[in-house]
Amino acid sequence: MPSPVTPKPKRVSIVGSGLFGLTTALELAERGYKVLVLDRDLPPVPDGSSVDISRVIRPDYADEFYAKMGLEAMKGWEGEYAPYFRRSGLLCIARGHTHSYLETSRKNVEKMGLQVETLEGRQLRERYPAMQGDLRDAKGYFNPICGWADAQQSIQYLARKCAQAGVSFLTGPDGTVTSLVKDNDKIIALRTSTGTLLKSELVILATGAWTPHLIELDNIAISTGQPVGFIQLTPD
Repeated sequence: MPSPVTPKPKRVSIVGSGLFGLTTALELAERGYKVLVLDRDLPPVPDGSSVDISRVIRPDYADEFYAKMGLEAMKGWEGEYAPYFRRSGLLCIARGHTHSYLETSRKNVEKMGLQVETLEGRQLRERYPAMQGDLRDAKGYFNPICGWADAQQSIQYLARKCAQAGVSFLTGPDGTVTSLVKDNDKIIALRTSTGTLLKSELVILATGAWTPHLIELDNIAISTGQPVGFIQLTPD
């Protein structure tokens, strides 16, 4: 006997309007699902990990599978998302004669048919005169297809696509999910900061580093961050 067809849920509730939440919402909406996205703010959420001044766009990764995904993503940045992409190239260098991550990363991009340029020592100084210090043992490569993206505008564009596809958004205190309401092992509703219960047949958490606030992740996963600084350059 054929397996019974599972009916579509009346509504899919997605908690989190970052990159993962919005792309999931758009895909489901295009497949005919009714989707509600909940978050504290309208996307782009100011302190979300998907939003920042910029994001480096590259297929240069030591993980071969990740490198392939990075190269596949370049099609989007060269196409639909081209207005938010700046092709500046990517320079990867390290001190010493060898660096395992850079060497593996280079092998991966070259295996995918990309051409990169080796740069070291004096070549680095000639190409980039602003680089100071002792570069005699610095070595690396330059990948011209890479660049950076305006992350905030990209998320704004993606959110507009979601709205046009029929995705609904609930923000502010009513959209701030504080806990999951369960019936045995099944999530049946979301509780917001106003105390409101929002029933949903299917809940997807796209909450990133905030996930431990909603489900127990002790000894399973931890949230980490990297500090990044920006310096205003002089005309020289």
